[in-house]
Amino acid sequence: MRSMLPLALALAQGLSLAQAPTLADPWLPPAARQAPLAPATCGQALRAQVQAKLATQFQQADVRRRGALTLAEARAAGFGWLVQHFARIDGSGRGEVSLAEVQAYLLRQQSL
Repeated sequence: MRSMLPLALALAQGLSLAQAPTLADPWLPPAARQAPLAPATCGQALRAQVQAKLATQFQQADVRRRGALTLAEARAAGFGWLVQHFARIDGSGRGEVSLAEVQAYLLRQQSL
């Protein structure tokens, strides 16, 4: 409740939320406390960030650099959701999935 006190005081004084004092996290370095917040990412920009992160994680997990992950590689990389859905993503039964197959699976799930 103590962290709500500055906000409650600002509201009681009739200040808008934009004028309310900033609540500082004591664990943040001073320079980070003053840094402006980045605007929220949404829409196509968010999709691009998600795709880039997925591609990076996939490439890091692909230790043999073949462009595909086996079930064991996905498990070792901590891709829990990929491990759980591996058989559905690997529709051909080859025992490995490519990044394109993973992305196609995610798009199919999104449209359900």
